[in-house]
Amino acid sequence: MTSAPDLTPLFAPRSVAVFGASARPGRPGCDIIAAMDVLGSRPRVYPITPRYEHILGIPCLADAAALPEAVDLAVIASGSARIMSDASAALQAGARALHVLGDLEKEECDALGRLAAAHGAALLGPNSVGFVNYAERSLSSWVVPPEGQRSAGAIALILQSGALFSYANAVDPRLSFCLTMQPGREAGVTLPDALIHALGMPGTKVVGLYLETVSDGGRFLDGLAEAQRRSIPVVVLAPGRSPRAAEAIATHARRLAGSTAGLEAAFRRYGVIATATLDQFWCTLRLMSVGLEPGPGGVCVVTDSGAQRAMTIDAAAREGVPLASFSTGTQARLRSLLAPDLEPQNPLDIWGGEEDLAQHTADCLIAALDDPNSAVGLILTEFGVPESDTFPTRMADGATKAAKAAGKPLLAANFSTRHFSPSRMMRMEEAGVTVLDGLETSLAALGHLFG
Repeated sequence: MTSAPDLTPLFAPRSVAVFGASARPGRPGCDIIAAMDVLGSRPRVYPITPRYEHILGIPCLADAAALPEAVDLAVIASGSARIMSDASAALQAGARALHVLGDLEKEECDALGRLAAAHGAALLGPNSVGFVNYAERSLSSWVVPPEGQRSAGAIALILQSGALFSYANAVDPRLSFCLTMQPGREAGVTLPDALIHALGMPGTKVVGLYLETVSDGGRFLDGLAEAQRRSIPVVVLAPGRSPRAAEAIATHARRLAGSTAGLEAAFRRYGVIATATLDQFWCTLRLMSVGLEPGPGGVCVVTDSGAQRAMTIDAAAREGVPLASFSTGTQARLRSLLAPDLEPQNPLDIWGGEEDLAQHTADCLIAALDDPNSAVGLILTEFGVPESDTFPTRMADGATKAAKAAGKPLLAANFSTRHFSPSRMMRMEEAGVTVLDGLETSLAALGHLFG
């Protein structure tokens, strides 16, 4: 693998200078300073501007020459006309990394890359919304995660889209990240560079890539090979597979969409998980972040509806998900638990009017999971409906009870993705039952787990 640039001054800076600093909320040069302590570990911050004496209580410096130290990171929040001069001043003052928020035309973008390289500095951008490094409690972005979603997790997320980055940190409290970043125009740090860096972070269990183009094919393959060596799944959402989509990428982001055939060949070689939709992307990342290692056999599914049972059979066949075949002993055990008109077959419809639905759910799940052909359990209903509907609450209670008693992993899934009451789902997550979204998306994710 080719040598990687040192990205520590960028992703874990101890000192930061902000050029183009502003005291006006809503301006990047103000919001990025305000955001720097939301993770509870503010670096030494030096706003660079002659217009103000203080910003958010922090003394301002008139120019780079007034910096008391060579900072790890210089954030260039200046307008486009000042980016090159401010970046040069920052590098002359000894900055070891740059994060450039504004955009530049191609010639200046290339010149900025050469300038940073000549000083041995890591360059994020230009036109980069930034990063959130949950593992090191540092960030450089005006887009910040909301309270309650700021603990470090297992997903490293690299997105070639500012819009996706802007809401990724808050799209779902079940998604927990160690790093999120948006590389911008990649005049310095590329997506493959960030991939290799993320793979070396101790907490990374899965990497998610929103991929529009590959700027350095050889280094990208290095990253995929390293992920394979470390047994860290890489989940990719790569648009631009139709001519119009490729044109849209080039028009909006000034990128050239990658060769579909070449990408698919690389994905096959290195075991990359390719997803077709954003829902599949998030769902697969959630599943892979749990780190399940299923044993031999297939999935046993417990639901409360004949319609759900039939659609599960169809979806499992489409997605290539192996369904466990219950032994005669398991069928006999289930027969004693189920209403007479229900089949003791997988998928398992368990609802027959039982008074103690929670205990009935737990008993059926444990019996199904005890089967030697069952590798993973999946309980399927609409867990995202309002609290006033106690039926899924009782099923959820049974699932958490079964999860504690079973010696095999148990997952839950909403039958659809139309959720509007997440409290029950979050209680299940807190009890150790991973909740996925939608029959098709969940089985697509499970198909990758067994693939």
